[in-house]
Amino acid sequence: MRKLYVLIAALLIAAPVVTSCSTASKTTESTSSTNVVRTPSTVRNRILSMGRSHPEGFTMDIHTMEEPKAGIAVAYAETRGMRGNRDIYNVTAHAYSHDGYVGGWKDKESGNYYYESVKLFPEEDIEGAMKFARENGQKSVYILSSETEVPVQSEL
Repeated sequence: MRKLYVLIAALLIAAPVVTSCSTASKTTESTSSTNVVRTPSTVRNRILSMGRSHPEGFTMDIHTMEEPKAGIAVAYAETRGMRGNRDIYNVTAHAYSHDGYVGGWKDKESGNYYYESVKLFPEEDIEGAMKFARENGQKSVYILSSETEVPVQSEL
């Protein structure tokens, strides 16, 4: 399954981007007034850079390479426990085929840094986020605007 994610990531990242105002294909995207070529390596390097600059954790939109300021981040079970360079390709592929967000966090007990594909919920949908977290075996959700980790509650 991981090989499939890597293949999907490579195809999605390398595929030309079509703009909505014309039929011309592009191989670059504009972010923060600079053109960036999207390749699996550039996306992986950006994720690694985010992990280094955010040792406690981060959430990033892989389409814009920016951090969302609001929302509730909840990881998918399929990408749990991924932490190395090769795993980042798998996480990215999953994110491209789902919601387009990647998160990273440091496990304080083991000292390991993990990367996951995440789903972002509106902050007013804590119930939906908790339900998704339970379905995906997560211990907590993360509220971006307040930088708060909230333990997953069992169903009432």
